[in-house]
Amino acid sequence: MYLKKEIRFIAFKCYFAILGIFKKIFGDLMLNNILAAIQIRKVYKYYNGSIKLNVKNCVIYFADGRLISGGLTDRLIGLVSLYTFCKEQSLPFKVHFVSPFRLEDYLLPNLYDWRINDDAISYCKKQSVPVLIRYISNGEMYYHYVLNKYLKRNKQIHVYANAMYKTKCFKDMFNELFRPCSFIQKQVDKHISNMQGGYVSVTFRFQQLLGDFKEGNYIVLPPPERMLLINKCLEFVNNIHKKHQDAEWVLVTSDSVSFLNAAKDKFSFVYIVPGVVLHPDWSKAEGNLPYAKSFIDIFMIANAKKAYNYSTGGMYSNSGFAKNAARIGGIEYENIHE
Repeated sequence: MYLKKEIRFIAFKCYFAILGIFKKIFGDLMLNNILAAIQIRKVYKYYNGSIKLNVKNCVIYFADGRLISGGLTDRLIGLVSLYTFCKEQSLPFKVHFVSPFRLEDYLLPNLYDWRINDDAISYCKKQSVPVLIRYISNGEMYYHYVLNKYLKRNKQIHVYANAMYKTKCFKDMFNELFRPCSFIQKQVDKHISNMQGGYVSVTFRFQQLLGDFKEGNYIVLPPPERMLLINKCLEFVNNIHKKHQDAEWVLVTSDSVSFLNAAKDKFSFVYIVPGVVLHPDWSKAEGNLPYAKSFIDIFMIANAKKAYNYSTGGMYSNSGFAKNAARIGGIEYENIHE
């Protein structure tokens, strides 16, 4: 069983190596456009509806479960970036974020009302078109390259996006769009109050290395190697605490419940927001506001003195969770890979 998982992991790495070769041949822009065109075909079958009367043309951010949209911060990056583009172009912007939860259950409109009724969305090919904007290093050029082609068609543009548009204005645009719902805000206020003396945050993205949950075809470590990895990450937490004499607490966030429990049991200065850890594309959610912990973690990181992301070995080294939470709060961020 372990050998099969190792083979899948190697195949996954080979895929990215081949992708790198094609990038050199075609360039980022062209390759992303080709891959996006292939992926977006998966949703064409849904565009067979009849013409709707009084449909208003606008740009709509889509997260409806018909395409994999990525983790929570991947989605927020795409959403906020699309809003930034639309604001610059004076385009009406709306959000259809309905899977695996409705965004307005957790975040409410702040200065701009981005909500749209489901029945105001058209799935008629004459009135609407789906578009995918994938992650790319030059996101600013890519947004213009992709969307300007479709804006001329005078249709509703349904955009699946995870690419960053303009980093510098991310904080302001996020705060124009969102304020936490009352439950999230109360929880954030409570946890900040619990950490008198201030705190720094450290985020660890294990994916399924520790066997906590299913995420794609990533490798799962055997138990002895899991403990080695956990202990190395715990050592980093301890070093961060020693480094920051100005903060009494270390807020630890992670996609691994195993690691969160280990950190809480090991150190008295570690603070963990209680709750279930879920991934929007891979987890099965139950109960009321099951994704609350993820949103609370984001706002907690945004209020820290400094945010860290740590990775080692096979951990995900380029996670955007802590990075974008830090952007929301306008705080210092550091990514460390060993």
